[in-house]
Amino acid sequence: MKNLFPVQSCRPEKNRTGFVLLMLLIVVAIGMMIYYFQLNPIDFKIKRLQKQDPDTYPWVQDWRLVGQDQLPQQPEASQPQITENIYFETRPKKDNQSRGKILFQINHEGIVIGNWTGEYDTRSPPVSYAIMKGEFQGNIDPTKIYADDQGRDPSKLFFIAKGTYLMLVSNHDTGKTTSPSGYIYVTGWLDNEFSVTGKVTISPNRKNLETFNFAARPQ
Repeated sequence: MKNLFPVQSCRPEKNRTGFVLLMLLIVVAIGMMIYYFQLNPIDFKIKRLQKQDPDTYPWVQDWRLVGQDQLPQQPEASQPQITENIYFETRPKKDNQSRGKILFQINHEGIVIGNWTGEYDTRSPPVSYAIMKGEFQGNIDPTKIYADDQGRDPSKLFFIAKGTYLMLVSNHDTGKTTSPSGYIYVTGWLDNEFSVTGKVTISPNRKNLETFNFAARPQ
Protein backbone atom coordinates (compact mmCIF):
# COMPACT_ATOMS: atom_id res chain seq x y z
CA MET A 1 0.00 0.00 0.00
CA LYS A 2 1.32 3.45 -0.85
CA ASN A 3 2.26 5.59 2.12
CA LEU A 4 0.03 8.66 2.07
CA PHE A 5 1.95 10.38 4.90
CA PRO A 6 5.71 10.13 4.17
CA VAL A 7 7.97 10.94 7.12
CA GLN A 8 10.26 13.84 6.37
CA SER A 9 13.86 13.72 7.64
CA CYS A 10 14.71 16.27 10.35
CA ARG A 11 18.47 15.82 9.95
CA PRO A 12 19.04 19.04 7.95
CA GLU A 13 17.18 21.02 10.62
CA LYS A 14 19.35 19.47 13.37
CA ASN A 15 22.51 20.27 11.42
CA ARG A 16 21.43 23.90 11.05
CA THR A 17 20.68 24.13 14.77
CA GLY A 18 24.10 22.69 15.67
CA PHE A 19 25.86 25.09 13.32
CA VAL A 20 24.02 28.09 14.79
CA LEU A 21 24.93 27.01 18.34
CA LEU A 22 28.57 26.58 17.35
CA MET A 23 28.73 30.04 15.79
CA LEU A 24 27.04 31.51 18.86
CA LEU A 25 29.66 29.94 21.14
CA ILE A 26 32.48 31.30 18.97
CA VAL A 27 30.99 34.81 19.05
CA VAL A 28 30.59 34.63 22.83
CA ALA A 29 34.22 33.43 23.26
CA ILE A 30 35.57 36.24 21.07
CA GLY A 31 33.45 38.75 22.96
CA MET A 32 34.80 37.53 26.31
CA MET A 33 38.39 37.78 25.04
CA ILE A 34 37.84 41.36 23.83
CA TYR A 35 36.21 42.26 27.13
CA TYR A 36 39.12 40.76 29.09
CA PHE A 37 41.71 42.63 27.04
CA GLN A 38 39.83 45.90 27.48
CA LEU A 39 39.39 45.29 31.21
CA ASN A 40 43.01 44.20 31.77
CA PRO A 41 45.13 45.89 29.07
CA ILE A 42 48.14 46.14 31.40
CA ASP A 43 48.03 42.42 32.31
CA PHE A 44 47.81 41.51 28.64
CA LYS A 45 50.83 43.67 27.75
CA ILE A 46 52.83 42.31 30.68
CA LYS A 47 52.19 38.68 29.66
CA ARG A 48 53.09 39.44 26.06
CA LEU A 49 56.38 41.08 27.11
CA GLN A 50 57.19 38.22 29.50
CA LYS A 51 56.81 35.62 26.74
CA GLN A 52 59.46 37.47 24.77
CA ASP A 53 61.97 37.03 27.63
CA PRO A 54 61.49 33.54 29.14
CA ASP A 55 64.91 33.55 30.82
CA THR A 56 63.89 36.53 32.96
CA TYR A 57 60.33 35.31 33.58
CA PRO A 58 60.68 31.55 34.12
CA TRP A 59 56.95 30.92 34.64
CA VAL A 60 56.37 31.32 30.90
CA GLN A 61 58.38 28.08 30.62
CA ASP A 62 56.03 26.07 32.84
CA TRP A 63 55.28 23.91 29.80
CA ARG A 64 58.78 22.44 30.16
CA LEU A 65 57.83 20.89 33.51
CA VAL A 66 56.73 17.27 33.23
CA GLY A 67 53.78 15.80 35.12
CA GLN A 68 54.20 14.17 38.50
CA ASP A 69 54.11 10.62 37.12
CA GLN A 70 56.18 11.40 34.03
CA LEU A 71 59.88 11.37 33.27
CA PRO A 72 61.66 14.04 31.23
CA GLN A 73 63.32 13.49 27.92
CA GLN A 74 66.84 12.19 28.44
CA PRO A 75 69.96 14.18 27.45
CA GLU A 76 71.38 14.17 23.95
CA ALA A 77 74.71 12.41 23.35
CA SER A 78 76.66 15.69 23.52
CA GLN A 79 75.07 16.70 26.83
CA PRO A 80 75.93 15.50 30.37
CA GLN A 81 74.94 11.86 30.90
CA ILE A 82 73.46 11.57 34.37
CA THR A 83 74.04 8.02 35.57
CA GLU A 84 73.72 8.72 39.29
CA ASN A 85 72.19 11.34 41.55
CA ILE A 86 74.11 14.64 41.63
CA TYR A 87 73.94 16.84 44.75
CA PHE A 88 74.56 20.58 44.99
CA GLU A 89 74.80 23.05 47.85
CA THR A 90 75.39 26.73 47.16
CA ARG A 91 74.55 30.25 48.28
CA PRO A 92 72.70 32.33 45.68
CA LYS A 93 73.82 35.95 45.65
CA LYS A 94 72.63 39.40 44.72
CA ASP A 95 75.18 42.23 44.51
CA ASN A 96 77.73 39.83 46.04
CA GLN A 97 75.54 39.41 49.13
CA SER A 98 74.27 35.97 50.17
CA ARG A 99 70.57 35.27 49.81
CA GLY A 100 70.22 32.14 51.90
CA LYS A 101 71.23 28.70 50.69
CA ILE A 102 69.88 26.21 48.18
CA LEU A 103 70.36 22.47 48.36
CA PHE A 104 69.16 20.38 45.44
CA GLN A 105 69.76 17.22 43.50
CA ILE A 106 69.39 16.17 39.88
CA ASN A 107 68.70 12.45 39.99
CA HIS A 108 69.62 9.83 37.40
CA GLU A 109 66.18 10.16 35.77
CA GLY A 110 66.51 13.92 35.33
CA ILE A 111 64.21 14.96 38.18
CA VAL A 112 65.23 18.05 40.19
CA ILE A 113 64.31 18.31 43.88
CA GLY A 114 65.52 20.94 46.32
CA ASN A 115 64.98 23.56 48.98
CA TRP A 116 65.81 27.22 49.54
CA THR A 117 66.55 27.89 53.18
CA GLY A 118 68.44 30.09 55.65
CA GLU A 119 68.53 33.70 56.81
CA TYR A 120 70.13 36.87 55.47
CA ASP A 121 70.22 40.62 56.05
CA THR A 122 70.36 43.72 53.88
CA ARG A 123 71.94 46.99 54.96
CA SER A 124 69.96 49.47 52.88
CA PRO A 125 67.29 49.28 54.01
CA PRO A 126 68.22 47.39 57.20
CA VAL A 127 66.01 44.30 56.88
CA SER A 128 66.31 40.73 58.16
CA TYR A 129 64.91 37.84 56.12
CA ALA A 130 64.13 34.34 57.41
CA ILE A 131 63.14 31.77 54.77
CA MET A 132 60.41 29.64 56.31
CA LYS A 133 59.58 27.59 53.23
CA GLY A 134 61.21 27.18 49.82
CA GLU A 135 60.76 23.70 48.37
CA PHE A 136 60.93 23.27 44.60
CA GLN A 137 60.75 20.41 42.10
CA GLY A 138 61.25 20.10 38.37
CA ASN A 139 63.29 18.39 35.68
CA ILE A 140 65.89 18.65 32.96
CA ASP A 141 64.91 19.66 29.43
CA PRO A 142 67.50 18.83 26.74
CA THR A 143 65.49 20.60 24.02
CA LYS A 144 66.42 24.10 25.24
CA ILE A 145 69.73 25.19 23.74
CA TYR A 146 72.12 27.46 25.65
CA ALA A 147 72.99 30.73 23.90
CA ASP A 148 74.82 33.91 24.89
CA ASP A 149 76.82 36.67 23.21
CA GLN A 150 79.46 34.12 22.23
CA GLY A 151 76.96 31.92 20.40
CA ARG A 152 75.16 28.63 21.01
CA ASP A 153 76.41 25.70 23.10
CA PRO A 154 74.22 22.59 22.69
CA SER A 155 76.40 20.61 25.14
CA LYS A 156 74.85 22.32 28.18
CA LEU A 157 71.79 20.78 29.79
CA PHE A 158 68.93 23.00 30.94
CA PHE A 159 66.88 22.40 34.08
CA ILE A 160 63.86 24.14 35.58
CA ALA A 161 62.17 23.67 38.95
CA LYS A 162 59.19 25.35 40.56
CA GLY A 163 57.73 25.68 44.05
CA THR A 164 56.44 28.13 46.62
CA TYR A 165 58.17 30.20 49.30
CA LEU A 166 57.26 31.86 52.57
CA MET A 167 59.45 34.39 54.37
CA LEU A 168 59.49 36.32 57.62
CA VAL A 169 60.73 39.85 56.94
CA SER A 170 61.64 42.30 59.71
CA ASN A 171 62.26 45.95 58.84
CA HIS A 172 64.49 47.46 61.53
CA ASP A 173 63.69 51.05 60.54
CA THR A 174 59.92 50.73 60.85
CA GLY A 175 59.76 47.87 63.34
CA LYS A 176 57.26 46.09 61.08
CA THR A 177 57.30 42.36 60.37
CA THR A 178 55.65 40.88 57.29
CA SER A 179 55.36 37.38 55.82
CA PRO A 180 55.53 37.59 52.01
CA SER A 181 54.93 34.46 49.97
CA GLY A 182 54.80 33.47 46.33
CA TYR A 183 56.44 31.40 43.63
CA ILE A 184 60.04 30.24 43.54
CA TYR A 185 61.79 29.07 40.36
CA VAL A 186 65.25 27.58 40.10
CA THR A 187 66.65 27.45 36.58
CA GLY A 188 70.12 26.74 35.26
CA TRP A 189 72.56 24.83 33.12
CA LEU A 190 74.59 21.68 33.80
CA ASP A 191 77.85 21.29 31.86
CA ASN A 192 79.81 18.17 31.01
CA GLU A 193 81.92 18.54 34.16
CA PHE A 194 78.64 18.45 36.14
CA SER A 195 79.02 22.04 37.35
CA VAL A 196 75.95 24.24 37.38
CA THR A 197 75.22 27.92 36.89
CA GLY A 198 71.77 29.34 37.37
CA LYS A 199 69.46 31.59 39.29
CA VAL A 200 66.71 31.63 41.88
CA THR A 201 63.72 33.75 40.94
CA ILE A 202 61.07 34.65 43.50
CA SER A 203 57.82 36.43 42.67
CA PRO A 204 54.70 37.13 44.73
CA ASN A 205 52.46 37.54 41.69
CA ARG A 206 54.32 36.59 38.49
CA LYS A 207 54.73 40.28 37.71
CA ASN A 208 57.26 41.65 40.21
CA LEU A 209 60.34 39.52 40.80
CA GLU A 210 63.74 39.27 42.43
CA THR A 211 66.61 37.19 41.09
CA PHE A 212 69.66 35.65 42.80
CA ASN A 213 72.50 34.04 40.83
CA PHE A 214 74.44 30.92 41.80
CA ALA A 215 77.19 28.59 40.65
CA ALA A 216 78.17 25.24 42.15
CA ARG A 217 80.16 22.07 41.71
CA PRO A 218 78.73 18.66 42.68
CA GLN A 219 79.13 17.54 46.29
